[in-house]
Amino acid sequence: MHSSPGSYPGQGGGYPPPPPPYASTPAPPPAYDPGAPYQPGGPGGGGSYGPPPRQSSGSAYGALRGTVAGISLVLAVLLTIPALSALWLRWEVVSEQGFTDNAVALIDEPAIRSEVARLMTEELIKQLPTTVRGQVPRDVVQSAVNEEIGKPSFKAVWKEGIATAHDVVMSSILGRDSKNVTTDGDRVVVNLKSPLDAIVPRLNKAGIPVSKAGLPTSIPIDLAQLPHASEAQQGRDAFQAVDDAGKWLPILTLVLLLVGLAVAVNRFRALIMTGVGLFVTSGLLLLLVSSASGPVADELATRNTLNRDGIEAIYDVFTDSLTTMAWSVFAASIVAIVVGAVGRSLRGRRR
Repeated sequence: MHSSPGSYPGQGGGYPPPPPPYASTPAPPPAYDPGAPYQPGGPGGGGSYGPPPRQSSGSAYGALRGTVAGISLVLAVLLTIPALSALWLRWEVVSEQGFTDNAVALIDEPAIRSEVARLMTEELIKQLPTTVRGQVPRDVVQSAVNEEIGKPSFKAVWKEGIATAHDVVMSSILGRDSKNVTTDGDRVVVNLKSPLDAIVPRLNKAGIPVSKAGLPTSIPIDLAQLPHASEAQQGRDAFQAVDDAGKWLPILTLVLLLVGLAVAVNRFRALIMTGVGLFVTSGLLLLLVSSASGPVADELATRNTLNRDGIEAIYDVFTDSLTTMAWSVFAASIVAIVVGAVGRSLRGRRR
């Protein structure tokens, strides 16, 4: 009996079943279950199926904190030298109080004192009456001038003259005079008191009959040069820029430093790296201030009547506060490195 065309052996017919189509094709992966834990090889651990791993929001936030902290601390370290320099210029040059205090301190420097005494002696001899000028020994006048400079009253006159002269120069006000300062064209002249009480007895004792009526009552000494009208606006803009930079740059640097340390993921490591950066920048500033003294004195000595020792004395007095600030940052950087290292060590032991 023949089987029907649609039958096969074992199913009422005599033909074997054909092979299933695409027999070598693997079975489709099972449906993804969102609640099941993720396996690298797929649900069975051996395939490549399943969703990719998701980045946690905590690691992204940590990366953002690290970026903000790094940028803030790098900027703070880079701004250290400009901030300290601007603050120093604002305190010591633009500020009348700082400038005057430095000028008063200068009169105690031997090089400056001798130079002022020399200028006063020359001017005093020049203003003596011609009838007695050739009879007056220079050492007598020099001794009397030195005695006058050593008196506390001289410092008061010197300080008032410097303060007024600074005000005139900073404000560029031509023609503004005081009892100790006059303006002569573009020059500022400090009128120092003549040592009459000291010099007259000395001259009379030396056999030179001189009365106070024949001696000058003041000694003009050139102190500064006012800017010309064409340069006045540029000078004002420059001083205003220095004044603004000295006010805001230190604040900006401090804010960046605090923000960087506050948002850092590893604050102790950030403290160490910041300390290293400040150590380098403050050390560089100290090196620059120290090494610039000689070249500055050499350059200015060729263009001024003041000798090299006097210029070095002025440089040392005016840069003293900058050196102090740099040493303070240098010491703070060492403290930051030590604190950061100790903190990391203690935290590592607790783990």
